Amino acid sequence: MTDYQRQKRKVVTVVIIQAAAVLPILLQNIVLGNWLIVTVFSVYVFLCGVNYGVYAWRKHYTLWAYVMMTLTALDFGFYVWNGGVQGAGIFWSLSLPFLAMYLLGHKNGGRFSLVYYSVLLLLSLLSVSTGLTIPYSNQVLIVFFFVSYVNVYFLFIIEKSRYEMREEVDRINRLFNH
Repeated sequence: MTDYQRQKRKVVTVVIIQAAAVLPILLQNIVLGNWLIVTVFSVYVFLCGVNYGVYAWRKHYTLWAYVMMTLTALDFGFYVWNGGVQGAGIFWSLSLPFLAMYLLGHKNGGRFSLVYYSVLLLLSLLSVSTGLTIPYSNQVLIVFFFVSYVNVYFLFIIEKSRYEMREEVDRINRLFNH
C-alpha cells in the first residue's frame, strides 16, 4: 500500500466515524437542551467539513491532519471546560492521543497529545489558583491527567513498534521486488 493510499484510508476512516457520530450527539444534546454544546459541536462539524473539502480539492494530507487535530483539540478542550453532559466532557479527551497518533504518526501525534494535555493541565492549575470553577474535583483531575499521560506513553511505544515493523516489512518487500 502506498503512502497516498494509507493517507486516503485515514481520511475516509475519520470522515465515516464523524458522520456516524454526528446525528446521535446532536440529537441527544438538542433533547437535553444543551444549546451551547449543540452550537459548539455544529461549528466543529462544519469546520471539519470545510477541512475535508479543502483536502478533497488540494490533496494535502499533512495540512488536513493538523487542521483536523487542532479542531478536535479545541472541541474536546471545550468539553473539558464545559463539563459536557453530566460531567462526561472530560472523557472525550482520552481518545485524542489515539486519533493524533493515527493521523500524525507516533512522533508528531505523541508531541501533539503531550502539548494538548499540558495546556489542559496548565489551564486547570490556573483555574484553581484564580478561583475559576471547572466541573471536576481535584481528585478527578489528578486521575485524568495521570491516565492521560500514561496513555500517551504506552500508545507511543505501541505505535513506534508498529511503525518499525511496517518499515521492516517494506524493506523486505523491496528486496524481493528488485
